Amino acid sequence: MSIFISSAILILFILGCYYLFNFILLYMKKVTTDFFIQILPGWFFILLISIVALYVYPDNLHGVQLLVTAFYISLVLCIVMAIAIVILRPFYPLAYHAFIQKVKTDRQIR
Repeated sequence: MSIFISSAILILFILGCYYLFNFILLYMKKVTTDFFIQILPGWFFILLISIVALYVYPDNLHGVQLLVTAFYISLVLCIVMAIAIVILRPFYPLAYHAFIQKVKTDRQIR
């Protein structure tokens, strides 16, 4: 029974993160054209959802490692994007745009 409950919680977590990220991304594409500013709020909300899920999720159920991994990935991405927006964008605009183009070409995004 605990495997069923943990699987259901993880599926809801993944679906919630997916739909929330897409909703925020579609809204931010209307607001700004900057790539990092478009995706930063989505990763920030995934970070918040991961913190809440880790707090609510019982330790004895399976899948805690997935929640911890999502937390650390979103934390690192939020920190890198915040540093790029705060430091690179105003002081080194050419390096900022080159960094964005490298990220976009690696991910095959136009």
